[in-house]
Amino acid sequence: MIKFNPQDYKQLAALFKQYNNHDFNSNICSWIMWDHVYELYMEMHENYTLLLIHMHDTWEWLTPLCDEQYRHEAMDAMQRYSNEHHFPFVLCEVLDDFKRWCQQAHYPFVYQRERERDDYVYDIAQHRDLTGKKMQKRRNHYNAFIKENGSDYSFEPLAPSQFDELYVFLDTWKNNHSHIQDIENELIGIRRMLANFDQLSLLGGILRIHGQIEGFILASPIDDELIQIHVEKVNHEYRGLSVAILKCFLESLPAAYTKMDREDDLGLPELRKAKLDMHPIYRIKRFRILPGQAEIVPANDNLLPQIKNLWLNSFPDENPLTTAFYFDKLYDPKQTQCLLHDDQLVCMLHLRDMELMMDGKVTAAKLILGIATDPEYQECGYMRQLLTHVLDKNTQTPLLIQAYDWELYKPFGFETSYKRRKTILRKAAYEGLEKHCDCCEDAAALLNLYNEYVQDKNGYRIRDLSYYQDYLIPYAKCSGRILIHRSQDEIDGYLVYDENEDQLIVNELICRSQKTANAMMCCICDSDKEIIVYHVDDEIVGDTIEEPSMMSLHLPIHENNFISESL
Repeated sequence: MIKFNPQDYKQLAALFKQYNNHDFNSNICSWIMWDHVYELYMEMHENYTLLLIHMHDTWEWLTPLCDEQYRHEAMDAMQRYSNEHHFPFVLCEVLDDFKRWCQQAHYPFVYQRERERDDYVYDIAQHRDLTGKKMQKRRNHYNAFIKENGSDYSFEPLAPSQFDELYVFLDTWKNNHSHIQDIENELIGIRRMLANFDQLSLLGGILRIHGQIEGFILASPIDDELIQIHVEKVNHEYRGLSVAILKCFLESLPAAYTKMDREDDLGLPELRKAKLDMHPIYRIKRFRILPGQAEIVPANDNLLPQIKNLWLNSFPDENPLTTAFYFDKLYDPKQTQCLLHDDQLVCMLHLRDMELMMDGKVTAAKLILGIATDPEYQECGYMRQLLTHVLDKNTQTPLLIQAYDWELYKPFGFETSYKRRKTILRKAAYEGLEKHCDCCEDAAALLNLYNEYVQDKNGYRIRDLSYYQDYLIPYAKCSGRILIHRSQDEIDGYLVYDENEDQLIVNELICRSQKTANAMMCCICDSDKEIIVYHVDDEIVGDTIEEPSMMSLHLPIHENNFISESL
């Protein structure tokens, strides 16, 4: 391994061009800019070139530069070098294509997601012309800038004659910000690149207001269509200046450039929000590759704290009370499958037994729920591995699943078997109706009403008294209530709702008549929150869409299938 020398960059630049991965790690300018912060090493062989980074007291490999036919040879060399020099074999900032190749080659690796290292890629025309609804906010900032500075600003393509003046601007910019060491490192990198301005084919520009430099942008080509924005510095006292300098710079580019890479967000929430607010057309996903293998095991007591934590953090409609209820009353470790890496929970899947009434017959089925993956391991194929394991063990059993993303489960054979309506309640439609609602804990009355309601339905869950006594009634108390409606002293309707900071959500509505449904809507419309009602038969006034409520495998699908399960 030899240390990268910025003065001898041409050979590596040629390799980047030959094996272009269309990201900033394949841009020699990035290497020159950050070589003084991260020690960059390379080793050239006949069939491949190895790239190694030393940062924060760790050694990590980058994707080798080679044709696909030589990847195995390169990987063997990297692992051998790591063993000989006694540091763990780790690849960082791997793109999805190489990650999938490793998986298909069945290497004994574990894969992690590096979201903070994703590149954000944008449409140049969109940010150059500022057209369309997505650009409205940026267009407003640009118009404000023109209104305040239209006769006082000018944009100049970057040229060496401006550098001395530019360095003065950058020093002033540095002194107005915190994290001086990080900024100082960036400014050193800028000077390194500008010292090779012509050889690197750098692009950029400065924006003057009243003749003074108040903005600076620096970029370079990655390929014939894509440019990388390395630096953008502006005086934020001028509203819209960052929009204006980018627009001016993009207008100065040859028409062949259609996309720009604005690099990563470093895992900083404010920077991530700013990059998302610019509406990227896609992100270049990055992954981390570690030695080791994941294993699937049933849950055990040692894993319970991790399982609870993943449950609570994965589902936005859960809170500490509902989570505690689930694990106290419903959780079964024998029905919970976990995928682990070094005793760390990567993903989990829970099963619950239930009985359905399908075509007049009692049918044993399982509900799949609690499907969750640690964000650090998402998009690496681990949930597919775990779900496939469960499906292989239940080749005949009818399986039901609720999902946040229904499309994920279609490749496994799941089909939409149950539908429901989702209505954002129009409260004004129910003003003035009489209210006859009370809280209820009469499990027998609720069960009787449910059994009456499902008589003409198919595929419904068979409930018993314990379902209401031990599950629905106590669970509803965790974040909401059960309300009933009476007619002539007889319960003729009930609804179950929960609440969060902004919404009241009706998860189950069981009524004998439309009149009862209207009265029950009146009972909740006094809430100042947005009210969302999930229902099947009743006509609820508001903005309504039909959506899946459950998918199934190994289960007949009928028009009158009905099920109502929130956990």
